[in-house]
Amino acid sequence: MIVPNLLGSLLYAITAVSRLSKHDQSQGIDRDSTTTTAQQSRLDSASPPSFATIESISLEAALALNRQEDPVLWRSIILRWLKQPTIPLGTDKNGIFTLDLRTHGPHALIAGTTGSGKSVLLRSWCLAYAATIPPDRLHFIFLDFKGGAAFNALASLPHTAGLVCDLNLKHATRALLAIESELQRREQLVAQYEVTATDDLENPPPTLIIVIDEYHALRGQLPDYMDRLSRIASLGRSLGMHIILCTQNPLAQVGTDIKANMAIHMCLRVRDALQSNELIGSSAAAMISPTLPGAGFCHDGEVLHAIRCAMVDKCESLVLAIKDASAMAGIPSAKALFTPPLPHVVKSNTDLASAVQAHGNHNDPIIALGDDGMCFHEVAVPLCNGNLAIIGQRGRGKSTVLATLRRRLKSTCHPPIHSLHVVQGEWHKSTLSGCSSFSPCTSHNDASHRKYSYLQIWLIDDADPLFDPYSTDPLSQEIRHALQSPDSLAVVTAQSSRHIRLQDHFPNRILFPTGDRSTDLINGIPANMIAQFDKADLETPGRAVLIHRAQQLLIQCPYDGDEQEKCKSFSQSS
Repeated sequence: MIVPNLLGSLLYAITAVSRLSKHDQSQGIDRDSTTTTAQQSRLDSASPPSFATIESISLEAALALNRQEDPVLWRSIILRWLKQPTIPLGTDKNGIFTLDLRTHGPHALIAGTTGSGKSVLLRSWCLAYAATIPPDRLHFIFLDFKGGAAFNALASLPHTAGLVCDLNLKHATRALLAIESELQRREQLVAQYEVTATDDLENPPPTLIIVIDEYHALRGQLPDYMDRLSRIASLGRSLGMHIILCTQNPLAQVGTDIKANMAIHMCLRVRDALQSNELIGSSAAAMISPTLPGAGFCHDGEVLHAIRCAMVDKCESLVLAIKDASAMAGIPSAKALFTPPLPHVVKSNTDLASAVQAHGNHNDPIIALGDDGMCFHEVAVPLCNGNLAIIGQRGRGKSTVLATLRRRLKSTCHPPIHSLHVVQGEWHKSTLSGCSSFSPCTSHNDASHRKYSYLQIWLIDDADPLFDPYSTDPLSQEIRHALQSPDSLAVVTAQSSRHIRLQDHFPNRILFPTGDRSTDLINGIPANMIAQFDKADLETPGRAVLIHRAQQLLIQCPYDGDEQEKCKSFSQSS
């Protein structure tokens, strides 16, 4: 019974397969090829890689910039700026291959092993953009985590709004904060004018392309800032902000939240077929010859193209031509979106000279550079709000600040200036006569600002003995009276605030950190700023915190040399 049943079942199966095969043939179906038809139609230009039939040309040729036809390249570039933009990236089997983030993007993910030509591709693509779109409609920010080698040549482009490399993580942090701030600014513009995208504005901000080379290094060194990039990736399209992200291994180094918004995938030579499949759905990029840097595959969201990147023949010459075109067309260069961290040294005679000249004859004197976490800028002491205390240990720059302030005051209309300093253990007083009255605040619309009209100014160096509660020196009584008088302005330096009533008498303070948390807190430095101080902040002469109307700002004061020499200079100038 069992054997006949088995034979019957086998016979039925053979008959069914035979009927199915005949049905497929009658319908023209080839089941062996059906499973690969979709893939083949998608990879028709990419399998297996044969780039010999794709012509390799220079970027200058792709841009139609010919020195023989027009030896003055900036004229040709200006003409390109006036045309409908097409961004050549290289060549494919059909000729010039163009790729624009604004139409195919909004963002691009590029993968390739070392030596595959990623940096060359990035340079060529950015130069193609710069030669096609003027700097008043396009800006770049370059985050280079290969030590600055990839984008150094592009730093002088008029389109460049910022460049940072991994040699300075503080600089990279400032760049990411500035990018986030720009995102918020554009969001506010869209909301204010009730439009859906910045392109709908009457005067839209320039398109901003953020180019990141070696993304895995950025993610490894600043992991806490990746959420900011994810937010740009998700909101960037409508706000005119685009990301070109370059890495070696997209499989393990790029998160799904960012990868989901990368519409353009480009894969140069990779070592692992899995990485190629992850990015372009084919293992073809793993078979690219190492002798073909810049060759790869690009999926623009619709079709997979085999391409060869256009190499730049003369990068410096092309950058110079773009700069000349910007100058000749009267288009200003991009304003820096962020700056490097505060310099370790500020020379009062040179670094602040141009700032003082631009500041004009305003009576609030510029005495330092301030840092808001993204940019540093000139800082003027708000003398209109009352007395100023400069607290810090010896050698940190207190006397330098006082001498700088005195020079600034001397260049304005000022009341009599009384200078007090110690000479051979004794107080020495000198007076510089001036105007009959002095008003640092010329005008204020805000009623909360109090307008002072001082009749005298006191500049006191090393004032600790005068604030001793047991001092019998007549100068102590005179200084205490001056501190309470609205007709007097006092600027004092001291090593300690132990005997100084900072809250009552000194609304303005310049505080040099000591490294002792309790001392810095007593002086008035906020705990969050203390937590951010590193060794350089504690050891750099002139690095301080400006306290003004409950606001705090990290500043770098001038420091022109040895503090004792500066004390002598202050004494002589008095």
